[in-house]
Amino acid sequence: MRAIIKERGFKFIAESVGDSMLPIIHHNDELYVFNANPSKLKVNDIVIFKGDKRLIAHRLIFVDKSFAVTKGDSNPHNDGRMAIRKIVGKVEKIRRNGQIYSLGELYLIQSSIYYKEILKIIRNFNRQKIEYLILKGLPLHLYYQGTTPQRVYHDCDLMIRRKDFLKIKKIMKQHGYGEIIETAFDKKTIPINERSEISYSKIVNGVPVIFDLHFEPAFLMAQTSVLETLYEKTLMDELTNDLFKNKRSVTVKNQEIYILNPEYLLVYLALHFFSHSYRESFRLHFMSHVVKKERISVKKWLQISKIINHYRVANFVYPSFKLLVKNTSLKVPEVFFNSLNITNSPAVQQYSKTDISSDESWLMGGANKFLIIYRLSQRPELMKPLVFVNPKIIYKIIIFLKTILFSYLREVLKIHPNRSWL
Repeated sequence: MRAIIKERGFKFIAESVGDSMLPIIHHNDELYVFNANPSKLKVNDIVIFKGDKRLIAHRLIFVDKSFAVTKGDSNPHNDGRMAIRKIVGKVEKIRRNGQIYSLGELYLIQSSIYYKEILKIIRNFNRQKIEYLILKGLPLHLYYQGTTPQRVYHDCDLMIRRKDFLKIKKIMKQHGYGEIIETAFDKKTIPINERSEISYSKIVNGVPVIFDLHFEPAFLMAQTSVLETLYEKTLMDELTNDLFKNKRSVTVKNQEIYILNPEYLLVYLALHFFSHSYRESFRLHFMSHVVKKERISVKKWLQISKIINHYRVANFVYPSFKLLVKNTSLKVPEVFFNSLNITNSPAVQQYSKTDISSDESWLMGGANKFLIIYRLSQRPELMKPLVFVNPKIIYKIIIFLKTILFSYLREVLKIHPNRSWL
């Protein structure tokens, strides 16, 4: 990024170089940078900060009085902690192809394209009487916050019945969507009845649109059947059916859509935060919006705890709600925490202190996620080690160790390029 000129009303104009902030900021955009009051910085602001050798424009994903964490929208990892003083300004306008846009206008364009695509899909579902449930994404933001999101929504999570998959697959193909294959997990070879989700994507006017279609609540890993030793499949099936039973109809921009009732939605969002290893603060902020809009009373908190205890996920979600209190202005009654039947207090308390601003590599992230599931599983301690005799888990461990070895060898070759014996 290069600073171009200093003008009245803003600090300077900077020319964007690279694609780390797609789809909001494009290569060669001119960014209008204004003063940034440290006390008024908030999550989702796009800020300019001093990198090692250049200025960088990335989104704030965590900020407090002592430090901030930023991340490029299309980057896999964040930039790590930095002192607030490194932030030199905030991007508020962008000049592209001779036209100046406010960030709000760009977010409105992106979300309008996205929501139009969502409506196309759910209207097709309605015409073919396909049952669905929107778990999270742009429609829930519009319903609970009532404003254009000040960030990019990359995907929309829908839960569907497995029996409807072939009809849904046909609909997605008709609308130009292609299946996303994550070859690292060998998803293409996993039978559909063993998959917890399937994803489709396409590009619409430069905006990536992704649908994550879930056959069951996605809070474990890609192959739930593999992890039955750590969480009962019968409970997962029961929870799936209960989510459909506890859906409700709401209206968003004159369109009726189906979402979860508040109690089940908060349980799902807490599980979803757990599935992301208790990271990314925007998930907690959205949970706080749900609690405030629905005016969750003590009585409803106790209803939520009954749901959690019934499905034996207290260990998973206790840290989510503790971190919600710690990282937002929300207050959750202590009677709620006391009513949760946690079974491994030391591990639960440890994860309740997770640094939500931290980052991890994709590779270690998968291993860490499995470790968290293993440690917090409420299955009997003598049963949990049986997960390691499952051939599919053994295969994943071998692939994981192989990938670590190859990564190590690549780094060695970079440092010692003449070691041909490697």
